[in-house]
Amino acid sequence: MGLCSLVPYGANSTRGVSDTAEFVVWLSAEYDRKWRASADFFVEMSKAHDELLDVCGEASNPNWDGYTGSAVVAETCEMARKLLSVLPLGTRMPAVAVDADGLVSLEWYHGPRRTLSISVSPDGELYYAALVGASSRHGTHIFYGSLPQDLMDLIREVTSR
Repeated sequence: MGLCSLVPYGANSTRGVSDTAEFVVWLSAEYDRKWRASADFFVEMSKAHDELLDVCGEASNPNWDGYTGSAVVAETCEMARKLLSVLPLGTRMPAVAVDADGLVSLEWYHGPRRTLSISVSPDGELYYAALVGASSRHGTHIFYGSLPQDLMDLIREVTSR
């Protein structure tokens, strides 16, 4: 029996019987799987961008929260949009909110001991706090157009398992 005796979902069957023909069928299925995953990712990213637009619109005036919430400024929303746009393929999208201080918050929550929040400022400062198991981590980074590796590692750690 060759490399792939059954035709995987999404693959085209062939009349070929060689290992090469079976490999082509398998490879076709892999490309199909990756394309579907990327299509799902971009649907989720689009939803996150829509959520960002909604929350920025709702928090665009002072006292938007009924208390003393600072208005979010366009530069903050744009910086958060850029951050969402650089998340690597396959990354789970965060929930999006505006903090009372006018910063945009991106949150990955997967239980009380698996959560990460990144607050984005208009000048690109990223303030983060995470709980992963028994440990907590927090700090600040400057966003220069790509996600700092330790934040990407935290996102993976919080969203895995």
